[in-house]
Amino acid sequence: MNKPEPLTPRERVARRRAVLRAQGLKVKQIYVPDLSDPRIRREIHDDCQRIAASPGREEEIAFAEAIQYWPPDDLD
Repeated sequence: MNKPEPLTPRERVARRRAVLRAQGLKVKQIYVPDLSDPRIRREIHDDCQRIAASPGREEEIAFAEAIQYWPPDDLD
């Protein structure tokens, strides 16, 4: 018996995406900061230092805390 040719990675991905689309799902790719990258960690640290030193830091911190969990519970 002849075995079918194995699928290429591209063909496997295409099949998987077709299954997901048939289920009404849409493929999305997002890129997020790599927290293991020392440059990114340094940038986050520097941003935090700037916020801590800014005159309006209380408002900035309150805003960050307010959007920490989105959507807010009171939207029900």
